[in-house]
Amino acid sequence: MVKRGIILFFSLFILIGCSSNEKPIERLNTPRNLEIHKDVLTFDPVDKATSYILNINGEMIEITETTYTFLEEGEYRVKVKAIAEGFLDSLYSQVLEFNMIFLDYPKDIQAVNNRIVFEPVEGADSYNIEINGVVYNSILDIVPSLEVGTYQVRIQAISDQYVDSDFSPVVTIDILEHQKKITSNEYTYSLKSTSDLLIYDYEENEIILRYDVSLITYHMSQTLETVVSNIKDEVYIKNDAFYINSKFLINLPQTTKASYDNTYTIRLTTNLGQHDITIKFNQKDTVYLMSESIVTSDFKHDVKFIFDVFDYTLDKITSNTFEVKDQFTFEEGILRVNIDFITNYFKENPGVKELNFKVEFINKDKTSNVSFNLSIRR
Repeated sequence: MVKRGIILFFSLFILIGCSSNEKPIERLNTPRNLEIHKDVLTFDPVDKATSYILNINGEMIEITETTYTFLEEGEYRVKVKAIAEGFLDSLYSQVLEFNMIFLDYPKDIQAVNNRIVFEPVEGADSYNIEINGVVYNSILDIVPSLEVGTYQVRIQAISDQYVDSDFSPVVTIDILEHQKKITSNEYTYSLKSTSDLLIYDYEENEIILRYDVSLITYHMSQTLETVVSNIKDEVYIKNDAFYINSKFLINLPQTTKASYDNTYTIRLTTNLGQHDITIKFNQKDTVYLMSESIVTSDFKHDVKFIFDVFDYTLDKITSNTFEVKDQFTFEEGILRVNIDFITNYFKENPGVKELNFKVEFINKDKTSNVSFNLSIRR
């Protein structure tokens, strides 16, 4: 009886001893650093893991890599765990929430004034513009003006955050030898001014054979009404440039029986093109900018900014991004920026969207300074 008890005790000791020597099953580490870039999810690999389970909005997907590409836009909640045979599954990672957006490709692609234009895409940071097989990025390259010829054009919207669009369908664009110019510009004019307003200037080699000028007023009720069918007598040409008589402009609010804060549009039509000039009035008696403060360069012509100076003179031009030398000329209220300088600046600074500088004026008594921040865009 004692012998049997000793044997039973010894057997129990062996069993207990063997059980205590078995190692517990190891749990894999939890995946870390989940990130989404455009349409690609990434995370850090887990040591000894052979695959991973993605929980995407409740749907389980097994993958063997540490990246996953989404094919549809929408709102997502994603977490991931690591798995391997002989190991306990890891715990799930923290949930990553994001909104996946796929950009649409640009539409309404056409050429205006020998430049490719199109409807901008919301969320796009730049565009890849392919012209006859050569791709130009809108902020890294200078997109060329089109010469006479036929072009195959397609465009892709690019984003730092969202998923890039596909290229648009190819559009065929024909540039004719005498392509008409279509422009639209905004000007400001003071009712206290005595300066005639420069509304458009042509190149010396462009021959003006005929022109007509009409006036449209834009009422606060958001309706367009033709006030004067023809104001050709109020416009004159000087050195290939069209000017509107200052007396006509000052009396315009009274002529139309409208408030001076209405917006007026003047349409200049010539054998060379059509030009809409929108005019807003103010009552300044110090130097002010008549043209727009931000201008997009066509990389063919000097860029100009027009001022009504009154008794002020140009004092200085400064910039934080370039040294001011002889890139500017100022004459009769027109500040011109040399096109070679503009082109070289953007070539030497790929990715820069704007060329920025400040212009400062001082009055004749040297008691008042007025400055303007101006920009030229690619």
